[in-house]
Amino acid sequence: MKTVKRLSFLIVLLAVLLAVPALAAQETQPVDEIGAARLLAAALEQGETSVDVRVTDGFDYERCLEYTHMLYPEYYGMRWTQDVRRKTASITVTLAEPEKHELAWQEAQRVAATMQGLYSSEAELLRAFHDYIIHCCEYDYETFLNLAISQPEPFTAYGALLGGKAVCDGYSSAFAMLCRAAGIPCIYVGSSELNHSWNAVFTDGQVLFVDVTYDDNDDPSGAVNTDHFLKTRDEFLATHAGWDTALCDSLTAVIWPENYAYARTLYRLGLLRGSDKGFELERQPRRDEAAVMLTRFLGLESEAASWAGAPAPFDDVSAYYQPYIALLYERGLTAGTSAEARTYDPASPVTAQQYMTFMLRGLGYSDAQGDFVWSEALSKAVGLGILTQDEAAWVQGRTFDRGMMAFLSVKTLTAQTRSGGLLYEQLGRIGALDAGLAAQILQK
Repeated sequence: MKTVKRLSFLIVLLAVLLAVPALAAQETQPVDEIGAARLLAAALEQGETSVDVRVTDGFDYERCLEYTHMLYPEYYGMRWTQDVRRKTASITVTLAEPEKHELAWQEAQRVAATMQGLYSSEAELLRAFHDYIIHCCEYDYETFLNLAISQPEPFTAYGALLGGKAVCDGYSSAFAMLCRAAGIPCIYVGSSELNHSWNAVFTDGQVLFVDVTYDDNDDPSGAVNTDHFLKTRDEFLATHAGWDTALCDSLTAVIWPENYAYARTLYRLGLLRGSDKGFELERQPRRDEAAVMLTRFLGLESEAASWAGAPAPFDDVSAYYQPYIALLYERGLTAGTSAEARTYDPASPVTAQQYMTFMLRGLGYSDAQGDFVWSEALSKAVGLGILTQDEAAWVQGRTFDRGMMAFLSVKTLTAQTRSGGLLYEQLGRIGALDAGLAAQILQK
């Protein structure tokens, strides 16, 4: 195992102004360092480099830079202007070599697309990415030994994927980029104490760590070491003694919170889609969002997408949600809040009982026909074995959010339908989801 150090060349450019013109902030609510970093990473994903935000008291821009680099590792600098009185800021990221970054991204997409067709599990795909980088890249000892490096390439994904040489930052950036191309949650983890970097991934329902650099042992036979591949936090601390985990722990707790595993399961099956803010698991779900989930659990999303029937008789439903709600309304599976006012109240929050009612309808049960009472839907779920009594109490005892929506959804997928058979098997038979992938994920 080679000993390596991380060389950090992130540049911080600061301009704090006491008075600047009012900013058109993307976020009306103040964001902390992680919140701003998430917005910046999302902007970079879309080819943008700036965000306008309202910031919290004592906002630390250098910490924001660190979190941004963890979410979107590359070689870049950051600059910002701040209106201290209004607590607004415009933050801009400057990529050192945007052309090479784009070439690396194209290469990562090519490699990921090729390998995704060869491996059936995420663990196998992650191992393939790990091995690919080791085979196509050698550790750049010259850069490591020269502390006055002026070229960023060895610290970038381009260096590892196309340049053929990199230090640990390049290895870590390349691995994160391959994961991003494959839709696998992954961040860069740096340690100033160890002068080194590696990756954290969310896979198989947990946070695991990968150090591609340490596993590149220059074996002449081509054999690849896996001593630092998909290890738990405690296992990693045993080989990376001295690492201060605080920064990593604080970020992963926010981006991969409680119930994230359930949301990611639904995402992989095409039943839940995120936004530029991620899955927003702490937010209460809306009535129109719940309606979309019901169409998916009934296997009707393709029919809704091509809906040619009568529109739903509500004036407050947006064009995107209109066909979903129209289809469900026609089938008597959803109703508005006022026939006279022609309202659906699409933005109103959904309760746990209401959402479980939708899930039970997805299983073929009807509250209209007396199979259950909607206000006791959680109790019905316990009676059917979908939830345990403790799970129902846990759901009932807190504010219902999108994370709990994901939890109930996954529980429903593995439940028996009224007509017999598991729901995910039924949805697989009609082509509403990938039955093989569903079996692989849900049977664990």
